[in-house]
Amino acid sequence: MKLSTQEKELYANKIMDLGNLILTGVLIAIILGQAGIRWYIAIAIVATFGYILCFIVSHLFMRR
Repeated sequence: MKLSTQEKELYANKIMDLGNLILTGVLIAIILGQAGIRWYIAIAIVATFGYILCFIVSHLFMRR
């Protein structure tokens, strides 16, 4: 399956949109964690790795 540059950009942008959604969740989890709910901090850490993964995948997608 050969993708055009425009299709690659579209998919990369969709992946980064997912990453930005995850990052928003991280910020909310940190705020709730500051309110004294400790397990939200664990969610924030895991979600941060999810964001980094989305970032890497979107850049690898654009290289192909």
